[in-house]
Amino acid sequence: MKQNFLIGAVVVVLAGALWLWPRDRLSSQPAPPTAAATQAQVPALNSPPNQPAPSNGASPPILVPARVAPQPDAVSAFADWAQRYPGDPSPTAARQGEALAWKRREAMLELIQTDPARALALAVPFRWRLELPPNITRHFEQWVDGRGDYEVAMADSLGAGQDTVYRWVVLGGDRYEAFVFGRRAAQISRRQIPLHGIALEGKLALLAEPIRVLDADEAAQRQPTLPGDLTCRVCGMPAWSQPARVVADIGGEIALFCGREHL
Repeated sequence: MKQNFLIGAVVVVLAGALWLWPRDRLSSQPAPPTAAATQAQVPALNSPPNQPAPSNGASPPILVPARVAPQPDAVSAFADWAQRYPGDPSPTAARQGEALAWKRREAMLELIQTDPARALALAVPFRWRLELPPNITRHFEQWVDGRGDYEVAMADSLGAGQDTVYRWVVLGGDRYEAFVFGRRAAQISRRQIPLHGIALEGKLALLAEPIRVLDADEAAQRQPTLPGDLTCRVCGMPAWSQPARVVADIGGEIALFCGREHL
């Protein structure tokens, strides 16, 4: 009888302990965060440094990264340097210019092959060839002017519809791979015709026209010297004294015109 009483007492004590243990364990755990508390932690990620997070429970500001200004390409970067160089002809500026000139050369070589019209439009002005040091100008594209052969060949893909056209210019004993636009794209092989273009590493962006108008600096450098050269090629009137005169190169020969309407 006494033994049964002791066993019953032990069972009651154990049952009470098991009933109380989960409640005590749960009461020791931290309470789950409320929605307001969770929201208050978000601004720490989105708020600018050293700026307190909103304390009124409002949504944190969403920061948009600052717009990065596009970097100038190699051609315009060199042009900017060339405009500044006369005011700072220091050795440091010259070294910077040579590095930019090399990058420009690489960009121009790519343009000659992919967009010859734009390459011709971005050719260096004649003035830079006179004003900038040789370690800079040696990286420039070179103008090619004269009468030469324009050669066109087509590789037949045997009905695959992917024929490839190859073009070359032979001028002054040199042979160039030609890249064309405009009327040149439909032109067939011709011999001893006026040709003009800019060349780098055997690649030539070929001007679409048989005449190249010179800028003012090149015109002054290559001005006609004979009396007969001072008249307009179209009307025969004296043209050198005309304010609107145009000096041009036609196949390596200087020609003078009263104005652009006579081109």
